[in-house]
Amino acid sequence: MVPRPGTARTKGPYAMHIPILIDQKKYDAPAPTMTGAQIRALASPPIGPDRDLFLVVPGPADDRKVGDSDVIELKPGTHLFSAPTTINPGDHQIPIQIDGKPYKASAATMTGADIRALVTPPIGPDRDLFPVVAGPADDVKVGDADAIELKPGSHFFSAPKTINPGDSGPRLPEADEEYLAAKGISYELLRGASEVFFIAKDLAVSGARYDRAQTDLMLRIPNGYPNAGLDMFWVDPPLQLRTGGYPVSADHFEDHAGRRWQRFSRHLAAPWRPGVDGIGSFLALVLAELRGGR
Repeated sequence: MVPRPGTARTKGPYAMHIPILIDQKKYDAPAPTMTGAQIRALASPPIGPDRDLFLVVPGPADDRKVGDSDVIELKPGTHLFSAPTTINPGDHQIPIQIDGKPYKASAATMTGADIRALVTPPIGPDRDLFPVVAGPADDVKVGDADAIELKPGSHFFSAPKTINPGDSGPRLPEADEEYLAAKGISYELLRGASEVFFIAKDLAVSGARYDRAQTDLMLRIPNGYPNAGLDMFWVDPPLQLRTGGYPVSADHFEDHAGRRWQRFSRHLAAPWRPGVDGIGSFLALVLAELRGGR
């Protein structure tokens, strides 16, 4: 198989064992644990001593700097990135990420305009800038004059401004479109005031568990997706258990996109992984419940 452009592969009997990302490129780790030096050597070209290696830590904790002798446990989807090593003890640059790429901030506090200018080319006025906020709170748009306190590992992402009425309508990322096409899932996207409604048509569900064999499924896609995560799902017509009543935490109804939806209050047990998770990974959990009856 010929790797796709931008995808690096290891050679040998353990090829494609554990897929990880280093500086946004895909690599196959040959073992579940590797030292920092081994991870540096896995990259192509290898990461030199002029750059520090960091492990992306989900949630509010700072990303972890990885020393050459540090042993790192690797799992599918593990993210690592490199950043220029501090030039001298007086250099107080702060490693941050913008749109999944590493940058060094020159000050502990920068305005939105300053953060935009760090990117090459700078983030233009056609895109909004957001900091990744840990937990269930919404990511808050950063204005050009807003002063932001930066910490090592701070993450930011940009997203297109709201599309004007009359355009071609909202689109999913290419990876999501390919996944849904491969699964044969028919869907539509409807733009709301601050989100996009993803509605999958006539989705098959477990007729042995529920009182019907299919329903429409809705996901609410927030601004900033896929860096901002998905949460909960909704169905219409509603689903009741064949044993009677509604499933646990699925007895609440809400009005969205001109319809009344049954809400399944389901939340990810692990943090959303920007650049890794998407509709495909989230839908797998949804379908496991609707079709597998877990």
